[in-house]
Amino acid sequence: MQLKLRSAAWAAALTATLVPATAHAGNTSVYTLIGIEQCREQSHATDNPLITGVWLCEGFGDMQVQLIEDDLRFYVAYAKKPAKKFSFGSMIPRFNTLGADKLEWRLGPDKKPVATILRYKTDDDSILAIMRVGEAKQTCSVGYVSVKQTAAKANDIARKIADRIAPGFRCGKQEASYYIAADFNDKPD
Repeated sequence: MQLKLRSAAWAAALTATLVPATAHAGNTSVYTLIGIEQCREQSHATDNPLITGVWLCEGFGDMQVQLIEDDLRFYVAYAKKPAKKFSFGSMIPRFNTLGADKLEWRLGPDKKPVATILRYKTDDDSILAIMRVGEAKQTCSVGYVSVKQTAAKANDIARKIADRIAPGFRCGKQEASYYIAADFNDKPD
């Protein structure tokens, strides 16, 4: 997976083409618990010796969340209840652990999930991963925010990505990108 760092110029051009911010004014956040302590461990018959655990977590509404620990990385997948097959949703390419026990769900004005935000920890940073949530082939990673590089603005930037970019993101055709504070400076919510 190739990740791109977006520049302020690119973000300015993108922001100018996005739906006006007022269309996102109705978006809200709800939180569900996530983590190996808060979720039910599942059996995981696999030929992959690197998978060390699979957990099923309550999601929001009719969504369930699956955590997978594989090769010192946590992956997150989503499915509608009752889950028969989970859609891959998020991971960061670096070795990681979960950085919080809550998953933030961004809800559109219709109160349906459009994206999630999850904090991962790496050796030297915390990364907020933003995932588009949709049908099977429309669930994917949209972007990443380095908490180290964006400081106190990280959560706000992640919410802007979730609200402005995730709904129109084309999974399988677009690549997730790292965003920095300059990408959203002085842009109205």
